[in-house]
Amino acid sequence: MATRVAAEENADKQCKIFAIAPGIVDTEMQDAIREADSSHFPRLEEFKTFKKENKLKDPEEVARAYVRILERPDHFTEVIFAV
Repeated sequence: MATRVAAEENADKQCKIFAIAPGIVDTEMQDAIREADSSHFPRLEEFKTFKKENKLKDPEEVARAYVRILERPDHFTEVIFAV
């Protein structure tokens, strides 16, 4: 909601405001999470399953989506969206 309000309040200015949900990205942090102790991270098995079932987003794919948004913000009419 904060993003929607900020976007509306700045609609007459030379800026665009977005909230972008990249999903679960396969980063080094994901590697560390999968090595965690389940007593410190109760959702450990769920995150291991994300990797095993190929449900993690490729970091380069996510970065390309962000670049597309930055290069052509006027082509994106939604304020909040997933990549």
